[in-house]
Amino acid sequence: MTLNGTSSDTGGIVFAKASYSLASIVEGWKFKEMIYEDEVEGRMKVDYELISDIIEENNYTIADSTEYGTDLYL
Repeated sequence: MTLNGTSSDTGGIVFAKASYSLASIVEGWKFKEMIYEDEVEGRMKVDYELISDIIEENNYTIADSTEYGTDLYL
């Protein structure tokens, strides 16, 4: 996963990268939302502390590989 953007302080490019092994990928879970609105400042912000946080997906069902006509591999 990569994340890039522009620093509001310096105008420079910022970049973050995280790698995950196949064993660490968890079916039925997703990354936590990192973008939020700061109600005091009235603008969108990114919480970089959440870059690797995951939460369980609501109403998640395991995909049936026959739907896609192939085997699914994670």
